[in-house]
Amino acid sequence: MAGARLYRQRRPIRGLLRPLHGEPGHALPTLAVVAIIGLAFLPGGSGPDSQSLARVFTWVPPTLQNLLHVPIYGGLTWLWLRARHDRRPAARLAAALAATVAIAFVDEAIQFTRPGRYASLGDLGLDIIGALCAVFVYERLNQPLATP
Repeated sequence: MAGARLYRQRRPIRGLLRPLHGEPGHALPTLAVVAIIGLAFLPGGSGPDSQSLARVFTWVPPTLQNLLHVPIYGGLTWLWLRARHDRRPAARLAAALAATVAIAFVDEAIQFTRPGRYASLGDLGLDIIGALCAVFVYERLNQPLATP
């Protein structure tokens, strides 16, 4: 009992770990997927014929654009972890990781077909690193504290 009380006291961000209950719980990760896929469909380049939103991304240096894959896909994994209601933590982790990696593959496949864009194994690797980081942090925050 004392361990459970200590667990609650040390976890002020516990609300971020709670699953989202009901069907709307899947709305956030679904919207994130739609946004990611929508960005993948943007053509590359910054010429006069490119879309205005695509031109905004030319202001961000390519190295930073690549590094943004880590928090974006980490955030997506976090949303999937919160949306799942499995009683088995391993099933929740596996489903969230599988969904995120599948979206990463789809994202790179779409970029492969877009003019001025290219698919990259490096980007895919950064997507997976972001997903794994989210799973690691989620698991660390979910561990109960050891009682002396």
